[in-house]
Amino acid sequence: MRSGLVYLLATALVASSLLMSGTLARGSADLLLDEGFEDGVAGWAADGGDLAATSARAHEGVRSAMFVTNGDGNIYHSQIAVQPGCSYNLSAFLFKDDARVESITLRIGWQNAGRMPIGNSPVKLTGDDASWRYITVADTSPGEAAFATVQVSVVSPDGGVLYLDDVQFEGPPALPATATPSATESPPPEPSPTATAALSSTATPTRVASPTPSAVPSATPTAGVRSSLINGGFEDADDGVPSGWSKYGGELSQTAAHYRNGGHSGAFRSTTDSTKWVYQALTVSGGSAYQFDAYVLLDDPAAREVFLRISWYESDDASGSAIAVSDSPTRLSGRDPSFRYLTTGAALAPQTARSARFRVMLAPVSSAPATVYFDDASVQQVAPELAATPAPPPAADEESEDSGGAAGELADGQKPPNAASGASALQQGESRFAVKVNEVMYDPSQPGDEAPWEWLELYNAASEPVDLAGWTLSDNSETDKLPSLMLGPHGYAVIAASERFRDSYPAFGGAVLTLGDGRIGNGLANKGDHVLLYDPTGRLADGVSWGDDASVLAPAVGAVAPGHSIERSPPGQDTDTAVDFVDNANPSPGRGIGEAAVAGAAIERQAAGSSTLSPPERAVQEASSSVLPRLMASFVAGILALAVGLSVGAYWRRRFVPWP
Repeated sequence: MRSGLVYLLATALVASSLLMSGTLARGSADLLLDEGFEDGVAGWAADGGDLAATSARAHEGVRSAMFVTNGDGNIYHSQIAVQPGCSYNLSAFLFKDDARVESITLRIGWQNAGRMPIGNSPVKLTGDDASWRYITVADTSPGEAAFATVQVSVVSPDGGVLYLDDVQFEGPPALPATATPSATESPPPEPSPTATAALSSTATPTRVASPTPSAVPSATPTAGVRSSLINGGFEDADDGVPSGWSKYGGELSQTAAHYRNGGHSGAFRSTTDSTKWVYQALTVSGGSAYQFDAYVLLDDPAAREVFLRISWYESDDASGSAIAVSDSPTRLSGRDPSFRYLTTGAALAPQTARSARFRVMLAPVSSAPATVYFDDASVQQVAPELAATPAPPPAADEESEDSGGAAGELADGQKPPNAASGASALQQGESRFAVKVNEVMYDPSQPGDEAPWEWLELYNAASEPVDLAGWTLSDNSETDKLPSLMLGPHGYAVIAASERFRDSYPAFGGAVLTLGDGRIGNGLANKGDHVLLYDPTGRLADGVSWGDDASVLAPAVGAVAPGHSIERSPPGQDTDTAVDFVDNANPSPGRGIGEAAVAGAAIERQAAGSSTLSPPERAVQEASSSVLPRLMASFVAGILALAVGLSVGAYWRRRFVPWP
C-alpha cells in the first residue's frame, strides 16, 4: 500500500522530469477548475452509469467523484479549448478495489474545430488496491487540435464502483482568437478501449488532416455528394426529415424523444422484414483511410441488430455497384435504453474509390414495427497505416443500389436473394472461427416456466482450440456474454440457462457454462425463435432459427415435440440451411447425435494455452489413467503382504523353534 509521501514524491518526480524534458510548455495552467469535486461534479458527464460527488472517501479534502456503473461506461469533461502542437499533461488519483471493474483507462481525446475526434492518448489501470493510485498521461496536441476531452473509460460488464479525485489537465490555455465551442454541440466522449481496437493503446496515432465539416449545416439536403458529413447531431431538419441524410427503405425523421447531445436525434422506423439504412454520400480519396462513428439507441425487441457500413464506389457520385465494403467489427444487438458507441475503425478506401456511402444499417427481426435512434455521427480521415483492408462485396452486391443493393441490404418488400434456395438470410461464416450452435433444447418437457431448463450445445469444428471469453449469444431480444472456457478442437460445450440442467442430466460429466439470469436471452420461444453466436470481434459465427422464425434460416428448422432437441447431424455440418438439423428424440448434450455418452465429453475448463481432448481420446486417457493406478496399487499391496509374511515367519521361528 502506497503512503501519501510516496505519492507526493512520485508527483514531484513526474513534474520535474516533464519540466526538464520540455514536455510541459511555458505558461502551462491547470485547465480544469476545482476538480477535487468539493463543490460537486459540474462540468462532468457520464454514460453507462451514475456520477456524483461523495464524502464516502477522498484523496484530499472531503469529497471525490463516485461512478456507479451499469456496465462498461465513461466519465468525461468536454469542451476544453487547447492550442495545436503544444504539450499537455493529464493526471488523476483513482481508487479501485471492486473486482467487477476489470480496467480503467485515463485518456486525452483531441478534437478539431468541428469537434470530430482526431486522436487520443490512453493509459490503463488494472488490478485492485485499497488505496488511491496516481495515474498520468502526457501528449502533444495534434496540429489541427482545437478542443480536448478528459475521459475515464471503465470496463466493467457486470457493473461496479470506482472513485476519482484531484484531476489535473495542465498545458497552455487556448489563444484568445480560439472560437468558443457551442454549448449545444457537446462532442461525444472518445470511444472506450474495446471500441477503438484499431488504435494503439500505448502511443498516439499519427493522423492526417481531417475533413472539416461545414459549421452550419445546409437547411436542405444537398444534391450529389459532399466532402464531409453534415448534421451528425440531427439538429437540423426540413419538414421533420434530418437535413443532409438519405434513406433506403424505412421512415427517417427527427425526434426530441431521445437524444445524446443537443436536443434531437434521428429516428429510423422499419415496418418490413428487410434490412434498410440511412446514409450520406461523400467524396473520398483512393488509398486514404476513413473512420465512421455513431451512437445508437437500440431498445426495441423488433430490431435485431444495427451496424455501420462504408460502401466504396468508383463513380464520383456514389452510384453504380459498390466495389468493396467496410463494416463495423461490432454489431449492436439486445436491448439497452442508453446510446451505445459504434465505429468502423480505420477503414482503407480502395485505390480506385472516388466516393462512398456512409451507412447506419438496421436489420429487423420481422415485419413488426421497429424503431432505433442515431446521434452524434461523424466521419474523419485517419492515418492509412491504422486501416483495415475493405472486404469485397458479396456477389449480390454487383447490382446497383437502385436495383436492390448489397446482400443483406434489401428494399422494402424484397426477399433475401437466397430465400428461395433455403440458404441463410444472414450470410454466415463472417467470423474466422468455426464454432457452431450444434444442438438446442428450446422446449423442455418440464411444466410451467421452461426457461431455466433450456440449454444449447456448441461444437468446435476446427482443429485449433478456441477460448469463449468475450463471445455472445443472442435471441430475438437479449444478449448473454459468455465467460472464458477453452473449447478444444472437435470438442463440445454446453451453455445452460441455469443449474436445473444438472437436475435433468445428473450423470453428465462435462463442464457447463451456466448463465447468471436463468435464461438464454429472454427465454427461447417454442413456436419460433432464433439463436445467434458472435465472436469477440462482434462478427457472426453461427446461428439457427426454428418454428415460425425465418430470420436466420429460410425456411427455418421445423418445430419439434416437447423434450426433443434440434441437432446438427453430423456434428458441425453447416450448409446454412435447415437440412443441417434433425429432430433428436433423445437429446445428447456434450456429444454428437448417436454417440455413446462419454464422461467429460463436454469440454472441461483448461489452463490458458492448453488443448482439450476429443471424446475418443478422453475415453482412452480415462481408461489408461484408471487401469494403471489399480495395477500399481495391487503390486504395492503384494509387496507389503510378502514383507509381513516374512516378518511373522522370522518371529515364529525365533520364539518357538530352538536353535540347532
